[in-house]
Amino acid sequence: MIPVSQPCLDENDLSAAIAALRSGWIGSIGGELRGFESDFASYIGVDFCISCSNGTTALQLALSAGKIGYGNEVIIPNLTFAAVANAVLAVGATPICIDVDSETWNMDVENINRVITERTKAIILVHSYGIPLDVISIKRRFPELVVIEDCAEAHGAEINGSKVGSMGDLATFSFYSNKILATGEGGCVTTNNPEMNQKIKLLRDHGMDKSNRFYHIVPGFNYRMTNIQGALGRTQLHKIDQFIEERKKQMERYDCKLLELGFKSPKIINNSKIVNWLYTRLVPEGVDRDMLMLFLTKNNIETRPIFKPINTFPYISHEGNPTKKFINSNYISARGISLPTFNGLTNKDQDTIINHIESFIVEKNNN
Repeated sequence: MIPVSQPCLDENDLSAAIAALRSGWIGSIGGELRGFESDFASYIGVDFCISCSNGTTALQLALSAGKIGYGNEVIIPNLTFAAVANAVLAVGATPICIDVDSETWNMDVENINRVITERTKAIILVHSYGIPLDVISIKRRFPELVVIEDCAEAHGAEINGSKVGSMGDLATFSFYSNKILATGEGGCVTTNNPEMNQKIKLLRDHGMDKSNRFYHIVPGFNYRMTNIQGALGRTQLHKIDQFIEERKKQMERYDCKLLELGFKSPKIINNSKIVNWLYTRLVPEGVDRDMLMLFLTKNNIETRPIFKPINTFPYISHEGNPTKKFINSNYISARGISLPTFNGLTNKDQDTIINHIESFIVEKNNN
């Protein structure tokens, strides 16, 4: 089976993890973890990076640092992973979904004004599938909102020369095992705001006063990352440019043939640098996406669909939302497919995948 994704680990990663184990610092204290936070902040181009247990808790910490809570509304894209909505609900706020753009697959910015109310306090901009949004432009249009970037799928992507994760009031990353930079689990929040930095650190560690141990000044959480994960993060970060370049070549190899077969790629906005997290395209008109996925599975090729629209989940309320028709989200979700994308995927494997897809489409057309 050719997997849809897998982490790229080598002897340097193994040695770093073993060294962290041998140091005795296997919990949330240790030099590797602090070093990773510093290295990642430098890579993104921000003052602060606060590591945490995963990308979902990173979103919750960012919302809490932005003083988002009960009675507030947070605007989110309708086509994204459920963690975005769940994090908003976890802090007691209400997620307000808006449809995505039919061409970029990212949040349709023109719909933001339609859902803003006096309760709207924040917006989460998801750089979906490694495609960056123009964060600076959105911040200028909506200065009253706390702008949080969700960069879980976009490590290293850029807009106008700035890396995603450096432009919002806060930004979150995931280091889950299928991400470009992978530590198994783990995540972080980045910011240039020193007050938010201190608040996130406080909340991440049980709300405990650092100058008065076991005296807790706010209700906090245990959302810490481990020193072992920090060690992996540092070695992975050293290779991230190589990872991004290899995935770019994989994208180009797929596109060279699949776009000719009628697959559709998202539109990339000007002055942006995308990253190929998971190669994801819309299947050609007339092709049954689910039948194609089943065919590939039978031929030992793992795939995955695009995320389900948030509006379809039974616990999401749309009462009072004037944008209840999520036409683009539903269309893209029904037709989107992600193909194997990971560092270590060979040209031979890619050719096998492409040839099976071509045979499926040719057979369909002949019938």
